[in-house]
Amino acid sequence: MKKNYGRTIRLLLCLAFLGGILLAAAGVYSVIVDKLPAAAGEIILGAAIIIQSVVVYAKREKEEKEYMNILTGNQQITSGNVLRFFPMPICVLHIAGDIVWFNEKMSDMLKINDLYGVKLEKVMPSIKWGSVIKSGKIDRTAEHNGRQYHVFGRIITASEREEDDKEKYTVYLYFVDKTQEVEITRKYLEERYDVALISIDNYDYVLQKTDDSDGQDILYKISQFTGAWVKESGGILKKTDRDKYFVLFEHKYLDMYIEKRFDLLGKVRELSEQVNIPFSITLGIGTGGSITENEAGARTALDLAIGRGGDMVAVKEPTQYRFYASKMREYDKSTKAKARAGALAIKSFIKSVERVVIIGHSGADFDCFGAAMGLQRAVRCLGKKPYIVCDNMAAVEKLYKRVREVSDYEGMLIPKDRALELTDHQTLLIIVDTHRPSLLPDPELLTRTDKIVLIDHHRRSTDFISPLSLTHHEPYASSTCEMVTELLQYMNVGDYLTSLEVQCLYMGILMDTKNFIVKTGVRTFEAASYLRRHGLDTVAVKHMFAVDKDEYDERAEIVMSMERVFDNIGISVCREQYANVRVIASQAADDMMNIDNIEASFVIYPLDNVVCISGRSLGDINVQEILEQLGGGGHSTVAGAQLRNKSFDDVREELIRAVGVYLAGAEERGNKE
Repeated sequence: MKKNYGRTIRLLLCLAFLGGILLAAAGVYSVIVDKLPAAAGEIILGAAIIIQSVVVYAKREKEEKEYMNILTGNQQITSGNVLRFFPMPICVLHIAGDIVWFNEKMSDMLKINDLYGVKLEKVMPSIKWGSVIKSGKIDRTAEHNGRQYHVFGRIITASEREEDDKEKYTVYLYFVDKTQEVEITRKYLEERYDVALISIDNYDYVLQKTDDSDGQDILYKISQFTGAWVKESGGILKKTDRDKYFVLFEHKYLDMYIEKRFDLLGKVRELSEQVNIPFSITLGIGTGGSITENEAGARTALDLAIGRGGDMVAVKEPTQYRFYASKMREYDKSTKAKARAGALAIKSFIKSVERVVIIGHSGADFDCFGAAMGLQRAVRCLGKKPYIVCDNMAAVEKLYKRVREVSDYEGMLIPKDRALELTDHQTLLIIVDTHRPSLLPDPELLTRTDKIVLIDHHRRSTDFISPLSLTHHEPYASSTCEMVTELLQYMNVGDYLTSLEVQCLYMGILMDTKNFIVKTGVRTFEAASYLRRHGLDTVAVKHMFAVDKDEYDERAEIVMSMERVFDNIGISVCREQYANVRVIASQAADDMMNIDNIEASFVIYPLDNVVCISGRSLGDINVQEILEQLGGGGHSTVAGAQLRNKSFDDVREELIRAVGVYLAGAEERGNKE
């Protein structure tokens, strides 16, 4: 039968004490029978045993009483005695980690009778004694023999104990069995339901480009793929619209889907390539809440994924979004019904207000300013007064000066303070080339009117401006200027465009497509052709892009300082804040893309006490995904970020880390597919 080691020691001491008494009694008897030499030895030895037993017993009682007082905060000793039989494992340890006292439950838990002097870490490896001592406050979890424990404790210093104690510190621990609670929590987390919403991208295009039988056959195969995918988790699939599905599945299967990189998307892509028709599917998944909350989260995630170009999965967790499996292949849709409907809606909004304020992102580039210049002509043709908010125009300084010299535009270019004065409920606010409130010159403008129209081509971020009266958002478009050029066609204002306005629109397209190299589709050339028919002078545009020798030398210096990382990534750090550093840095990033085997380039540069990053690629590497990790954004081929309170070296290290994370994810996706 298993006994407590403390009881065994007491029994042995008692036996020794009795043995000493018997030995002393034998000595007395020897005196009586006149055996004096033997009597003296027996009496002395018996007395020694009695004295030693009493001393050892008293010492152990004193030590045990002390540890009881440690545990009970020096309360009455009866409380300490209760701890011997307390229904929870408790032990006291020296600072080195060896056990000096324990109760029966501790012995039962470890299935060891004798624990005195035993190192706790040896019998319970899940508790790392070094980390326990360093933590100061002991509150952690541990595992032993398949059971989970919550470990609490306290480190007692010498000042809290008797001054003559040789040990400076003593540690006591007690263990709460959380196995059942952990199991219930695990079961709850695994069996709660996640909600997925599935949308077929380019559904109408599939029906337009196929006859009835072929189109239905494609849609039937997509339905089969979707059904088989849901069946893997034993979930519920419900078709809610001709191109929409609703899915319920247990949360424990989400990791399986992630591990397989949502292979449903790859199967639909393969089907698309087989029939040579661009279509895909997009998923939004809500997790971490009730079914109602997850359904709302799935809708938000689906909108976000579609806004980022589709052909991906967005997972809405309680505190963040995660994106998976997208190859970022944004289809150039041939139908222009959306552009036509958008043009008519914008015309209606313009006619219903007294004035129109056009605003882009802070630090406007050619695409932002060019789109604003094109829209202001439409506003004038509809008999309204346009205003363009100008904030930090260094990137388009030469073009900006030319516009300011034209008398017809007098009073049109205004600062953000003037925009705040003009904007009221009778003002239409048109936002171009961004959808993030944090990038506006002054987000307060969004609160001054409820008539807001957004025109943008960037992949959708989580902080999308809301609410909006009209959203014209096409992430597959090459540029905002391309989108505005299409709108102008359906507004029938092409004949009123001036040569300078045409140049502004063309320069925006030219810059965002890298001279018609990246993200260039049929509609991009159609927009350029439309501008050419309305007086575009390409030679004048070439002169507008000319730079002086000093800027050219500064740009060349940035390119020369480029370093390769991961073989195909170029990173350059510009530590000098040149007069036009933002433009120079972006141009240097473009030039770095001309170097052999460079698939993405980044320039780190200073701007108004902030360290900025300008990223470029030709599309194989998504620089937006990389810079999103650093709080930035943009497009798959053009992106940027700003980091505050960071040194150049810190930003460079964070950028390299973000590139590594992206490349590792891209490699994993490639292996899975």
